[in-house]
Amino acid sequence: MPRLLVPTAQDGKTPPVSYPREFFENHQADLSNFWILRRNQNIERLLRKYEKSSILEIGSGHGAVARFLALKGFVVRCVEPQIEGALQTAASGIETLVTITPRDHLQARSQSAIGIFDVLEHIESESEFLAMINELLRPSGVLVVTVPTGNWLFSQTDLALGHHRRYSRKKLRIVMESAGFEEVYSKYIFLFLVPFAFVFRTLPYRFRVCQSNNQQLKRVGDSLGSKSLPTRILGFASRLEARLDRFGVLPYGLSIVAVYRPTRRTAELELQK
Repeated sequence: MPRLLVPTAQDGKTPPVSYPREFFENHQADLSNFWILRRNQNIERLLRKYEKSSILEIGSGHGAVARFLALKGFVVRCVEPQIEGALQTAASGIETLVTITPRDHLQARSQSAIGIFDVLEHIESESEFLAMINELLRPSGVLVVTVPTGNWLFSQTDLALGHHRRYSRKKLRIVMESAGFEEVYSKYIFLFLVPFAFVFRTLPYRFRVCQSNNQQLKRVGDSLGSKSLPTRILGFASRLEARLDRFGVLPYGLSIVAVYRPTRRTAELELQK
């Protein structure tokens, strides 16, 4: 039974997230896709490492992470500002709240784990968004984050997807620390995809040889669900890199996966209230 929670009208506010609505309508995420699967496996591993059995995902989109974690036995709830995306997670039986103001519907310090997976780059006001998350987390809670890396890799694809920026581990750490979080874990993944991104996305953008946003979105959507030979080859490379990554941290990658928690000072102030 779909579990979709839609509060009353929100005074005509629009989602403060720049994400193409039509992408939800035209594409669905394939959980077996190499990029989605590898990212999900890293997220699952971290939740188990920090002994979290439930998670609130904010900005759940198509539900690629939420559906995977639910299948792995986690208790998952979602918040998604656009109903087109929320319908996809709700249809999978995951409780999904449609809102642009989660703090209006959730109790402060109520969440043991929150996930924002490839969300932060879509939000213009990082500090306000992260402050809201900090309010929702318990002092012992964790925030699991994934973001795309490298402003030097910025391309038309980023513009089509509504990205305001890309990150380095250092830049992400600074942003999070300014919002009252401390890093407990951070690493790069998808090193092998960096040359492909630079050659096929960044260089055309720099030389102004670009497709339309609709064409860019179609390419991204196809890549997330394709069973083509190139995608299978990239999947093999991803599995090989994942094995190598067990022996040490990759020096770079196309994505960052990290874990943060409220700083000790933030937690102490909260306990004094």
